[in-house]
Amino acid sequence: MDGRTIVAESYLSMLTVDDRHAGMYVRLAYNYKVPFGKIVDITGFDPALVVRLIEGGD
Repeated sequence: MDGRTIVAESYLSMLTVDDRHAGMYVRLAYNYKVPFGKIVDITGFDPALVVRLIEGGD
């Protein structure tokens, strides 16, 4: 795990569904190779929402 992944995971842990920047941080984490399942676990978001955020549908 590199520094970018650690930072991305830290930001994920602070997100809420209402956060207007959630999509940006979810995509960033995914691009930094944080596994999909871990993004779902850390954020607590529904997997379908995570997919939409990764695809840019915020």
